[in-house]
Amino acid sequence: MKVDDSTLIQKIWTLQLSNLVTGALFRYVGNRYGVVEDNDFWLRAGSIHRTQRHKITDSIGKQQILKRLRKLVETGHLNSDYHEHMFFINTKQAKDAFEHARDFWLKNGVPTGYKGGRALCASIENFEHLKDECLKSLNSKFRSVCWHDLEVNIQKAKQR
Repeated sequence: MKVDDSTLIQKIWTLQLSNLVTGALFRYVGNRYGVVEDNDFWLRAGSIHRTQRHKITDSIGKQQILKRLRKLVETGHLNSDYHEHMFFINTKQAKDAFEHARDFWLKNGVPTGYKGGRALCASIENFEHLKDECLKSLNSKFRSVCWHDLEVNIQKAKQR
């Protein structure tokens, strides 16, 4: 089955939202969690590791997906880290989704930051349920990738 770029990008976006659910959290010893900081580094919290590429779609093989991911990076649809281990959509919508995931966890009592040189963290009683709720919330607000935001990235890539 042929998968066009727009379908592939939407599938990447869906997986990126799913990764944000726990990507917005630090996990500490003893199943304790803290919310990551709100800075540009952590915007990559939803990144898709190249070993996860099989989760994007099962309609095309792993090698073909990797080739397509690299092509989408070249055209500006996706960003990657230096060694192409991580791929992610880097748009205003992605930043908003990251902030939404952070806010979800903060509103559910998960702390962020440090006090006295120690990370603030907490146990989460109903973690699996809250993960599902966070994903539902992200999907309801950010279900479809914002093509306008992506167009800005594509124009920047063309200028390089």
